[in-house]
Amino acid sequence: MAVTAETERVADVRRYRFTVDEFARMGEAGIFTAEDRVELLDGEIVAMTPIGALHAGLVSRLNELIVTCLAGNAYVGIQNPVRLDHHTEPQPDLVVARRRTSFYTDRHPEPGDIFLVIEVADSSLRYGRLEKVPRYGRAGIPETWLVDVEAVAVTVYTDPGAYGYANRQVRHRGDEIIATRAPEIRFSVDDVFAYLTSSTASEPQDRTDRRGLTHSKTGRPPALIGLDVGFSTSRTSGVARLGVDGELRLGSATSTWASRSVVVGTERADIAAIDAPYTTAKPDQIRSCEHVFTLGRFQRRCKPALSHVPGTGRELRDAGWNTAQQLRPIVHQKRVGAEVKFPRVEDSNVVEAFPNAYLGVCVSDDMYDRMPRLRRGEKFDWLFDCWVERGLIGPVVERIALEQLAALEGRFNRNRQHDERAALVCVLTAAGVYTGNYTAVGNEAGGYFFLPPWHSWATWAREELDRQRAREPGLEAWISGSRYLNEDSLPSSS
Repeated sequence: MAVTAETERVADVRRYRFTVDEFARMGEAGIFTAEDRVELLDGEIVAMTPIGALHAGLVSRLNELIVTCLAGNAYVGIQNPVRLDHHTEPQPDLVVARRRTSFYTDRHPEPGDIFLVIEVADSSLRYGRLEKVPRYGRAGIPETWLVDVEAVAVTVYTDPGAYGYANRQVRHRGDEIIATRAPEIRFSVDDVFAYLTSSTASEPQDRTDRRGLTHSKTGRPPALIGLDVGFSTSRTSGVARLGVDGELRLGSATSTWASRSVVVGTERADIAAIDAPYTTAKPDQIRSCEHVFTLGRFQRRCKPALSHVPGTGRELRDAGWNTAQQLRPIVHQKRVGAEVKFPRVEDSNVVEAFPNAYLGVCVSDDMYDRMPRLRRGEKFDWLFDCWVERGLIGPVVERIALEQLAALEGRFNRNRQHDERAALVCVLTAAGVYTGNYTAVGNEAGGYFFLPPWHSWATWAREELDRQRAREPGLEAWISGSRYLNEDSLPSSS
């Protein structure tokens, strides 16, 4: 019997969460051998990635640098457990904690003891960002460094809170890193990677190439606009502009250009993303990009408003078109970068964002299992809160690969205003288009939704798009500049 999305139910499954004490007793009982590398996260026993020579060498190098800086004034632990709470005991690569005469032989370090945690990420970068770093922030550890072997960079996380870390800064070669709570720890990124040979980590020609940015031809970073389209006379339109200097302007406006331009300005921008239909389709024409997101699991999780429906739907379609015409005079009409390709409406660098789906396709199945009954208009904020809780902004920013977004991450995690949140997601959308790290779904006749990079999507969302696109003839999926028709296989998740 076929099960529809509307009637599909997931059985309630009660999972047993091990405590830290139970986890320790399992080790004492010999359930885990000396070769087993496991840690406890939220009561679940998680197998850790095997340590390769490169990983081990970097940990040893970091330990040498830190011990030299501290001169015995603090405790340095290497791949030893730290107790974050009753159900969580990870094993970070390095931890710097207050010195105790017991050297923590009586207990493992806890958040109140710890100044700094360091994780080295080679094959486990996504795991570190999604699973471990946010937990350190929620536990109150003041600072975490994530050493990215592939990028030859160190990401510094500070300002911990209930949702993880609010601030994130990326340090590259030539930059200095200083621990905020242990300022004696001070060295350069070059010091960390100094021993690496050209065969393991060759130095890119310049930072622009390393980050995958596409502004090398113009000699400057991009200016981006994000706009949540409202069509009332009150200030219900969230507006954001990310300038070439990295400054983020954020506010609310009415639907008039006079009001929006106070935030957007009149300076030229490279890409603008608007949260409203941008299409040349006739008013009553059903859009493929909207229809496919009403199917299967998309229907409950990130269904769009249908803009061909008389009333609010068509009003929103008109508002989207009018907004695009407001922006076109200040948005470049030429292609961005030498290699970036994306589908255009009216050959324009104005693109259509869909914040609900942008957030929704990255949220995991288990989060949706916990989704409460939501009233109309509440879904977006629930999805946004899921991103903050799970620390999803960091991995998406990393895949978009635009340095200016580092300043946006803290604003994203702290913002509580609905319309401004939507504008921030629109800026993320524009940034992905600019760097060529995006997914677009739709076709020329009806327009396209622009969404996160394909490998940021949750497994269920990739599977659902692959399943449902066969029901929408002529649908295209654009993934980082490559177009996939219905008969084409979509990229794997690897």
